[in-house]
This record gives sequence, structure tokens and C-alpha cells, in this order.
Amino acid sequence: MAASTRSDGRGVQEEEGEEHHKNPFLSSITTKPSSSKLQFRKEVSVARWDEVMGMGEILEKKGSLWTTTGITRNGKLYCHIEEILFLAERGALLLSDGNETSLNINDIYKKIASGKAGCSWEAFEAYRHLKSLGYIVGRHGISWTMKSCCSSNSLEDVLDSNGRFNQVVKEEIFTRFTNIQIVEMKLAFDVYLPNSNFRKSSPGEPIFVLSILRDSPPSRVEVEKLQRKCNAQSQHPSSDILALLAFKKGVTNDPTGYITDSWNEESINFNCCPSSWNGILCNGGNVAAIVLDNHGISGTADLSSLKFLDVSNNLLFGKVPDSFGNLKSLQNLSLSGNNFSGSIPDSIGGLISIQSLDLSKNSLSGSLPSGLKSLKRLVYLDLSFNTFSKGIPAVFADILSLEFLDLSWNQLDGGVPWSLLMESNIVHVDLSGNLLRSSNVEEMKFLAEVSETVKYLNLSNNQLTGSLIDGGEMSTFGSLKVLDLSYNQLSGPLPGFDYVYDLEVLRLGNNGFDGFLPNGLLKGDSLVLSELDLSANNLSDLLTSSTLQELNLGNNQLFGEIVFSPSLSNKSNLQALNLSSNRFNGTFPEDLTSLSRLQVLDISANNFSGPLPPSITNLTYLNSLDISLNQFTGPLPSNLLDTLMAFNASYNDLSGPILANLQKFPDSSFHPGNARLESPAGHPNNGTSPSERRGHKPRLESPAGHPNNGTSPSERRDRPGRRGPPLTWAQRLKIAVDVARGLNYLHFDCAVPHGNLKSTNILLDGLDLNARVSDYCLHLLMTQSGTTEQILGSGVLGY
Repeated sequence: MAASTRSDGRGVQEEEGEEHHKNPFLSSITTKPSSSKLQFRKEVSVARWDEVMGMGEILEKKGSLWTTTGITRNGKLYCHIEEILFLAERGALLLSDGNETSLNINDIYKKIASGKAGCSWEAFEAYRHLKSLGYIVGRHGISWTMKSCCSSNSLEDVLDSNGRFNQVVKEEIFTRFTNIQIVEMKLAFDVYLPNSNFRKSSPGEPIFVLSILRDSPPSRVEVEKLQRKCNAQSQHPSSDILALLAFKKGVTNDPTGYITDSWNEESINFNCCPSSWNGILCNGGNVAAIVLDNHGISGTADLSSLKFLDVSNNLLFGKVPDSFGNLKSLQNLSLSGNNFSGSIPDSIGGLISIQSLDLSKNSLSGSLPSGLKSLKRLVYLDLSFNTFSKGIPAVFADILSLEFLDLSWNQLDGGVPWSLLMESNIVHVDLSGNLLRSSNVEEMKFLAEVSETVKYLNLSNNQLTGSLIDGGEMSTFGSLKVLDLSYNQLSGPLPGFDYVYDLEVLRLGNNGFDGFLPNGLLKGDSLVLSELDLSANNLSDLLTSSTLQELNLGNNQLFGEIVFSPSLSNKSNLQALNLSSNRFNGTFPEDLTSLSRLQVLDISANNFSGPLPPSITNLTYLNSLDISLNQFTGPLPSNLLDTLMAFNASYNDLSGPILANLQKFPDSSFHPGNARLESPAGHPNNGTSPSERRGHKPRLESPAGHPNNGTSPSERRDRPGRRGPPLTWAQRLKIAVDVARGLNYLHFDCAVPHGNLKSTNILLDGLDLNARVSDYCLHLLMTQSGTTEQILGSGVLGY
């Protein structure tokens, strides 16, 4: 509910010490200029609580926030309890009592809860929300300064000498509130729009007055009736409406009056979407689309001051317009997720103010334009998932402000831009999924010289060759936290990693590394690795660490027995361990049962033998266990946990009954193999697939080609030179859920069967491995004559 309670205050002399300011609770321009969020103050002010006044006296003020906070009386600055708590929660104010004893945040909460400071908890939450949005908020009926309460003669008839409504006006307002049955209503705060020139001595009129109700709110009809009686303006135009009205001003020719006769302020509710306007489509309270085609409308649109333009994830196509280069004020441009084609125009260099540029997930091609070198303020650049070709230009090293660069999954060739990595201030670099090659076998030595600013480097899925060791051992990797060199053609032994302290994620899988795993890689607390992937190499040793959470050593040539250091295993944080497809032997590693936080364990396709130990139940967090393709004997442990969600013991020589808590798993979890394992009556036995009868273990693999091309797992596996790693338990579960949802849609929404569900008809799309069900509704129908005839159902054949 709003009421006009202030004049504009023009011509009033400013109070001493008052100054113009920028609103400190609105963020300044950042790398994403569109975001508006609260700033946390570095300067800390000091206040003392005055119990008699019920306010805090500011003893030491820091920063510019005080131009919109606190009231001035007799040359002193005071804060209400809601202002004190708001600043204290953000670390911008320290409060003490009259005895100079510091009060903590809980003490301030208690003052709010007591209700003696004139602010309820509900009122404070409203105050905090409004301030966080950037509004200027003051106590209703209390002037900012002694001068602002009498800054205009236009309110003589409604305000008393203290700047409050006089008794006549109060009685009139509350009489009308009573008539619509609002009880226990309190006018709490005057709310002003964000204003960089706000003055306490002449604050102007608030856009609305916030009221706190302690009973059921009035109906909309009652509120509208009150508005008409009070002639109050409680609404402020939405940003959508303001933009449309500004567009209307640029229309110079409207032959049919499609815009000029329809787009007017009188026909709308300013807080809602103008659905009654011609050509405007609404989604709730927001404008969803503008359709103005075929009306002969002409005019001019002034976009020179446009700072933010985001049309991502639409169906736009064609070439990127040359005219984008004229948007000199544009700071954030996103065209991602569309179907733009052709090359990037050289006029892109005209975006002299651009800080964030995202053209990812389109069909752009050609070489990267030289005009990019003119973007001297660029911080964020994403050109991933296009078809750019040729080499990576050297211009990126000249953009000193650049921090984020993503050129992944294009067709860029040539070498790695080492000058960019060694000489710039860049932080995040992703060049994966291209055709980058090494110029010589010693090129990877430059990894030791990357800039200290580089924290993330992804060169995976390229054609890099050579060794990570140049003569001696490479001693450092700069300050890298994430290094991904997987799916290349690197070879030779691994470096010692003796002086590498910052790496958290290291992915070297699917290369040709050989030799022993370096003893110093994870010794003690020398590293803080949380993820290590050395899968699909030719390594021949084993290691562990107290910091690792995920360790993937599958598809190597590791052999011998598994032995972990007792000191490490007792404090291990390991949650996922993959040792599959190696040459380990011996009995089930007892040391594994001491990894108490382990959730996923895969030791399949090795040469383990003997019985499964009872101590396996020590793994209380275990939810996925794969021991298939080994030579285990004896019974299944009688005390395996009920928490298991995935279990595979096939291709062993186990015997005895399948216990009750394992009977929830399908027969394929136990057979083929285990001929002496007794299935209980009624347990499903679905037989074996042809591939299983041939002795092959079926395995779903992740795509190794371009993620935008949905292909079946078998196609991915057979692609030359692109061997994908085994999927994790989480990935397998996601794929199963996706397939189940697809089948649910076919069965219940379309009322059609699939008819031919198999792994080759499940496509994996994108890096997120979204499963797509294909080739459905193609099935056979038995005719009355006993013959079969192929029919196509109501679905769609193919993709």
C-alpha cells in the first residue's frame, strides 16, 4: 500500500556534511554487468547502543553507506535496530553497550525479539530483503534530518510540525483501513528507488510505504477500492514495460496503428505483463515474445547505451550481424545455444566495452577473427562447441584482462598456444576436443613454465605426443589445480611430482604412459588430490593417498597383490576406487576393507581368487560392488549390507545360496559363471546374451568423440583411436533413469511399446551423457494365417 508522504525537496539547503554518493548496496559493474548483488564492506564502522533512545549512536563511520543509512539529530548520527542488524550481519558495523562491552550478533537478535526497539522480526526481514535489492529504506514517519521534515510547503495541510501525518489525515486513513477490515496494521518503512544522488535533507517521495499486517490481508477488490479513494499510486512500471514504451518512442511509421493505438499506459496494470497490447505474448508477469511482423512498421531503435544482451538457448539462425560492432557500450553478449553459422565478423572488434562474450553451442566456422585483439576489456570468452578451424591466433596473449578462455570441441589445429599460458594473466583455459598437435617430443616441458595465474588447464581429446619428462624430471606444474591431458598420445614414464603442491584434479587416462607409478606422487600430504585418473595406460604399480576421493586405475597392466599403507588406509577419504581390467592376483585385498568411506568398488576383470572375507561388511557406505570376471570361490558373505544398489559377481566360481538381501538383483548379477550358486525359487533368470555366451563382458562406455553427436555405446567403442573410459556408477545410474523415463513416456503418454530395446538403440548425447531412446515402435505382428508381418507403429522410426 502506498501513500505520498514526501515532497521532492528541491531548493532546500543540504545539511552540513552531506554529500552525493553511489548507493553502496548496489554492485558496481563486474564481469557480468547484469548481476545486481549486495556488496560486503571492507570498512567497519563502530556504534554504541543507547538504551534510552532505543537506537545506536555512530561513533566511527566508514564508507559511503551512511548517506542512505541512519538519521541525523543535533549533529549526531543514529541507527535504528534494523539498520544495525543489517550492517552487523554483513560485517560492516561493530556494536557496544553503554559500558563499552562488545555486543555480538546474537545480542542484536535478542533486541529485535524483545520488540522494545520498535521493529519486529517480520519487519526486519522485510527491511533486509528490500535493502538487499538496492532500495533505500527509512522508518515511516521519522525524517532523515531535522531539515527534511519541513522541506516543502506543499504538505502543510497533511503534516504536523514533526513531519508526520496530522491527526485529521491519520483518522481519515485509518478509518478507510478499518472499513476494509485490516486489523493491527502498522506503517513500517518508507521505500525509495535506488538513487545515486539521494540526499537525506531532500529525499523526495517514497515509491511506496511498507505496511506490516498481523491478520489476514485484504482482498484485491478492497485494495483497489482504497486506491481509488486515496488516489494513491502504489505501482511502478516494470522494466519490461519501460523497455516497450521506449521502443514505441522510436516508431516513426505505423500505418495500421498496431503499436501507437495499443501500447499506452492507461490500458495496463504496471506491475503485470501488458497482455492487452498488440503483438505482446506473456509468460506469467513477464514479456515472453514480441511479434510485429507484416505491419509495415518502421522507425529507429537507439541501442547505443545497451549494456547487456542475452538471447541464448533460442532458435536463432543466420550469420552474426556486422552491426553488433556498433554497440560500443555493450558489456555482456550471449548468443549461445542457437544455430548461428558462418564466421565471426571482424567488426566484433568494435565491442570496445565488452567484458563477457559467449558464442558457444552454435554452428560458427572459419578461423578466429583478428578483431578479437581489440577487445581490451574482455574477461570471459566462450567459443566452445562450434566448428572453428585453423590455428589458435596469438592475439589472446595480448588481451591482458582475459581470465576465462574456452575453445573446446572445435576443429582447431596447430600447436598449443604456450605464450598465452606462460605470459598472460589467464586463469581458466579449455582447449579440449580439437586437433592440436605437438611440434616436437619435448614440447610438454613447457607445462613446467605455465603462469602462476593459470589454475585450470584442459588439453584432453587432442593429438598431443611426447613425454612429460625432458631429460630429468619435471619438477612443477605452476599453480595448477586442475590438469587434464587425457585422451592424447602421450607416452613414457610419469614425472615424480615431488614439488607439486596445488593439484586437486589430475587426469592422464587413455594415453600410453608406462613404467611404475611415481612413489612421491601421493606420498603423505604432499598433494591435495581429490581426483586421479590414470586409466587405460600401461602402468605397473599401485598407490594411495589420504586426500584422494576418486581413484581410477582401470585398464592398465598393474599386477601383483594390493597392499595399502596402514597409516594411509586408516585415514583415507577414498570414495570411489576402480582397479578393473588389470592383472592383480591373490585373495580379496583385506586392506580394501579398511577404506571405511568407500562407496564404489570395482575390481572386476583381474585374477583374484579365494573366498570373499567377512570383513567386507566393514565398508558400511558401500553402494556399488563389482567383483565379476575373477576366480573367487566359496559362498557369498552372509552379512553383505542391504545398502548395496549395484552388485555384480558373475564369471566367478562361487557356490551356496543367494542370500535374501541380494535377491533384489537380477540373475545377470550372478550368472554366467558360478554354476554351483543356488538361485531361490522364483528368482528371475533371464538367461545370457549372445555376447556373454561368447565370454565377453558387456560394458557401456562413454562417448569419446564430439559430445554433440548422439551415438550408441558400440559406435563409440569401435571408433579408431578413441577408446572411452568405463562409466562410473553415477553415470550408469543416470543413463538407466533416462531410459526408464523414455520408456515411461512411450508406454503411458504415447500408448505405444518400444518393440526393440537394446544397447545399440540407446544413444548418449553430450558430455552429460543424456540417454536417448531410439528406433521404437518397429515390431512384428503375427497374422491369423501364422505368418509374421512387420509393421511400423505410431511412433517415429530412427532418431
